[in-house]
Amino acid sequence: MFGAVDLVGGSVIGQMSHDARINWLELSEPADKLLFRDSKLRLWLLPFSNHPRAWFKIPLLANCPFVQWVSGSDVVVAQSGTTLCVWYNLDSTEGATQVPIKGDVVDVTREEGKTEVNRAFFVGLPLEEV
Repeated sequence: MFGAVDLVGGSVIGQMSHDARINWLELSEPADKLLFRDSKLRLWLLPFSNHPRAWFKIPLLANCPFVQWVSGSDVVVAQSGTTLCVWYNLDSTEGATQVPIKGDVVDVTREEGKTEVNRAFFVGLPLEEV
């Protein structure tokens, strides 16, 4: 089980159970969405609402060893096997852009208006500007 706590007021905002251990989680910059990956390498999205009882988790991707928010945006990049998935709009979770990719993604960088996916032993792969 995991939960969200209002750090100013100290009150519990909401809680949710999950069937596997969570090994990675990260909050979006506006703090309205939580991405998490479990020990079974499943990627999930938890969009926060004002009503904790309305919280629901959305499965995004299976077999996901890499996931990262793009700095300064609400864009998510994840890898599953030889497919790179990019969500430019997580309000529509079925709209992932899928790109065939070789190698393992190790990082996503955003500098001077350019976003690039960095892979082990390969040249970076540019993404559409976000």
